[in-house]
Amino acid sequence: MGLKIFTIILILFIAEITFLSTKEPKTLKVSKEDINYSTIEFTALQGSSISKDGISERIVASKVMKFKTHDELYDLNTTFHKEGVQHRVSAARARYQDALLFLKGDVLYENNQSLHIKSEELEYNVKTKIVKSPSPFILTSNKGIMRGDSFEYDMNNAALKGGKMHYNFEVNEQ
Repeated sequence: MGLKIFTIILILFIAEITFLSTKEPKTLKVSKEDINYSTIEFTALQGSSISKDGISERIVASKVMKFKTHDELYDLNTTFHKEGVQHRVSAARARYQDALLFLKGDVLYENNQSLHIKSEELEYNVKTKIVKSPSPFILTSNKGIMRGDSFEYDMNNAALKGGKMHYNFEVNEQ
């Protein structure tokens, strides 16, 4: 009985192999080669950079997607220390591509020297160290409040350019 079952299975297997060998192989053609899909995806990402002085950078994001040409981060909150100044940046979305960081949605920059910048969009060029806000912004410090339609800040030369900027400050009389 067992030999009959084995023989039947062997005959079916040989018939299947014979049938499949007579068929034309199927090939998959991709008609669009630049399909944009994420290769790596993280949720609830928390990362730190540790130096001899302790934690120098910290990044938290609810979701990170790595694509072939760029990276996208959601609910970004990052802090970093540079030359004794602690910086904090948060945004609803961020995109990093070709040494450019694009921040969108409730963008907030602040440091421990009383500088706060709020905008809906902020761009940072990592190579040239130029920060731009193509949308309206509010800059506050302990010396006053500046509002404007747009600004560009060159971090290398400490030069600020802006569009329709208004600055209010208080003078303390002694």
